This record gives sequence, C-alpha cells and structure tokens, in this order.
Amino acid sequence: GVYKLPQTTSDLNVASEDLETFKKLYGLAPPKKGAEVGSAGSKGSGHGEIAVYWLLKYQKNPYNVTDSRGGSSADLLVNGKIGVEVKTQKEGNTARAIGRIGGYTNILNAMNTLFSISALYQEFTEKGRKKVPPTALGATVGDFKTANAILVELDKDESFRQLESFNIPFIKSMFAQIQKLKTVYGTEGVELIAANLLKALLLAKFTDKPLGSGQEGYILNIQPSGDIRCTHITKEKLQNLTSDQVLSAGTAINQGMLYFNKEIFN
Repeated sequence: GVYKLPQTTSDLNVASEDLETFKKLYGLAPPKKGAEVGSAGSKGSGHGEIAVYWLLKYQKNPYNVTDSRGGSSADLLVNGKIGVEVKTQKEGNTARAIGRIGGYTNILNAMNTLFSISALYQEFTEKGRKKVPPTALGATVGDFKTANAILVELDKDESFRQLESFNIPFIKSMFAQIQKLKTVYGTEGVELIAANLLKALLLAKFTDKPLGSGQEGYILNIQPSGDIRCTHITKEKLQNLTSDQVLSAGTAINQGMLYFNKEIFN
C-alpha cells in the first residue's frame, strides 16, 4: 500500500494486503541500542513502533524513517525533520497521554505556587478540604480552575494584600512568589494564569516530542487491528491554542504524566 502522513488530524488505515505483516510486527519491540537484532527488546519501546517503522519505510512510496528514540526525542524521525511519537491508547478516551513532565522545573515550580496558595486558602477557611491537595505532578483541569479562581479572589482582596507589609519571612516569601507568578504568567490578566501555565507546559512537552527541531510532527495512536489515528501537531497550532482549548476536559496531570484533550488539534 501507499501511506501518506496527513496534514490534518485524521485516520491512516493499514491496507488489507499489509495487515497480516503489520499485526505480526505490532507486538515486537526493537532491540536495545548496540544489541543484536532478535535480542530482548528495549523496555522503553511500546507496542507498534516497529510496525509503524515498517509501514512508512517499506511502502511503495517510502519515507526516510530512522529510529530516534532516546531522551526527549520522538520515537521515529521521518525525512530528517518530522517527529512521530507512537502510542497505543483506547480510542474512545478523550484524554491522550503524551509523556512525563519532571524535567520542566520552572513551569512546575510556578504550578506549585498556584496550588500552594489555593491549598492554604482552602485549609484555613470554613470550606475546608475534602481531598489531597493537587500538585504540579497530579492535578485536573478542575483543580487548575479552582486554584486560579482563588488567586483572583485574593488578588482583589485589599485586606489580604495588606499582609505583604508584615515583616515575616514566610509572608514576604509568599507574596514574592505570587508576584513572580503574575509577572511571568499573568501578563494578560491574573484570571488567565492557569491557562497560560498549562499552555506553556503543553508547548514545552510537544516541542520535545514530537516536534524536536522541526515545525511539525505526529502522535500516532495505533491499534493491533491496523487502525491508526494521526494527530497532526505544528508549532503554529500549539501557539494558537486558546484558553478554552487548554482548559478543556481531558487535560490533566496524573503521577507526573501529562494528558491532553485529543480534540484540540482537530
């Protein structure tokens, strides 16, 4: 068959004449770097990477495909500039996992400032807290919205702002962190800090995988049946994401893994 990566988010299905081979390759993992072909596969590889490599590289109109796994690189590199990240997730789910975020220290610290202020407020008001406070490594879109709403409320509270004049190191440090958060992520308004934080995180993560140094890339969600959902990502699409798209259902952080709403790139 002939397989062309689409310029929009759409399906790429395996032709019937290639399906038997695709299914055989689906469960295989490439050998560890430097090891002989046929040896134990790399634990860092998921299902479908060899199958997609074969499909794109050995078709009738082949791409130049290389294995680029390692560090923050995408699984495959097409024509030397297009990153392709291969995933296997349930197609019915709104959320898509893209990867871990522990390396984005500055953004995570800013998120923890937002959640810390929110946690203090909820802990010492009549509302109380009914669950474990969210953190930069575990939070839903709802948590981001709640924390931001509290920050907006406090920012408008004159009595709260007067606390800054107290010569107490803890209080002065807290206000310094709030001001830093507002300076970096609140230039368009305090009410947009949560959206700007998540957008910065999405931009950083997708720039690593799958974009790399290129301008476009793909996340391929593949199934053993041969169904492939291609999410087409560009720097332009990332930069133009609206606050509503960033804060849509499905975007979340769970145990340090970033999830995004698959519909935002449609």
